[in-house]
Amino acid sequence: MAAVTRREGKNNRVSYLIRVSDGYKQNGERIRYSKTWIPKPGWSERKTQRELHKQIFLFEDTIKSKYSQEGIIKFQHFAERFLNEYAQRQLKSKTVDGYTKLLQKINNAIGHIRLCDLKTSHLNAFYSYLHEGGMNRRTGGLLSASSIRGYHRVISSILTKAVKWGFIASNPALNAEPPKIGRREAAYLDEDDVRRLLTLLHNEPIKYRAMVSFSLLSGLRRGELLGLRWQDVDFDSETISVVQTSSYVKGRGVYVSTPKNESSVRPLKLSKSTIALLNEYKKWQDGQKVIYGIKWNLTDGRVFTSEDGVVINPDSLSRWFKCFIKKHGFPNISLHSLRHTYASILIADGTPIVVVSKRLGHAQVSTTSDIYSHLIKSADEKAAHVTDKFEDIIINK
Repeated sequence: MAAVTRREGKNNRVSYLIRVSDGYKQNGERIRYSKTWIPKPGWSERKTQRELHKQIFLFEDTIKSKYSQEGIIKFQHFAERFLNEYAQRQLKSKTVDGYTKLLQKINNAIGHIRLCDLKTSHLNAFYSYLHEGGMNRRTGGLLSASSIRGYHRVISSILTKAVKWGFIASNPALNAEPPKIGRREAAYLDEDDVRRLLTLLHNEPIKYRAMVSFSLLSGLRRGELLGLRWQDVDFDSETISVVQTSSYVKGRGVYVSTPKNESSVRPLKLSKSTIALLNEYKKWQDGQKVIYGIKWNLTDGRVFTSEDGVVINPDSLSRWFKCFIKKHGFPNISLHSLRHTYASILIADGTPIVVVSKRLGHAQVSTTSDIYSHLIKSADEKAAHVTDKFEDIIINK
């Protein structure tokens, strides 16, 4: 509904400010449009009011028609434009690949609906549908709340762009209600399991022992680990530089990409034992170059490769680690859990959370605090008892 403000200017000239509200922006701010209408001099009050109501009606109709014409496009067709005109140019290949996979199921459910007709209720119904049994192809069970929220993020991103491009006035996903994600503690190994893991790795091929051990001892993300080059390693200062990542997308293969965020591009000081591991591994790789000779694959000087120099597929490393964990009866963890294990070791040792965050390459310290809040609490409780060393003096017995 329009709001009208009567204003008087110089020489008592009357004008009317007409405001029309139409939905909300993503940040919750109301979307408003306005125009100024000036009645002709000499009009009576009655004629002015009659014409004013006409102007209000015409302005409201203009706002509505602006979006109804663009909003005729179906969600599926707009999603194609989103991918071609924005995502493939601005987002990482891995992200685009993830969007494309999720859109298959999204389009089956809401792809036929025109943008102007898409309601919050359609999205809530879709999320309920996803929560039904048998939706998880891998397990045949329920999709997790986290997975369903992944679908929600894709839909919301597309509709946010539809608002920005003027196809619709507001994003119906803003008021949708995907399931809430229950707080889960990051999975990690305790010190005894870390020692057992490092010991058992000595019985495995050095290429796997080096990759897994280095992951645990550095806290690198999988892509950062496999993107590391020898030119990024400074043996003298015992430091590496994280400047690129290695990813895999079906149809494109293994490719080089940029780190997750600006904070992920970072120098990282290593322990002497980690440097020793790298030296041992480098001797093995240099030996492989001699064995393969001209058949050695000339990559970009990647640190971790297969026996013939071919870059490692990130997914193949994860699969190998999963089999290794299962074979030796470790808790059900992923390769990424080694990163959490590294963080837990630092926190338990009293490393300031700011330092932990920097070493992990988190964009914000709050991210680190949220992920490892349970570990921080345990460290805080331990710290509370540090002064008990003076108990004999403080308490009179």
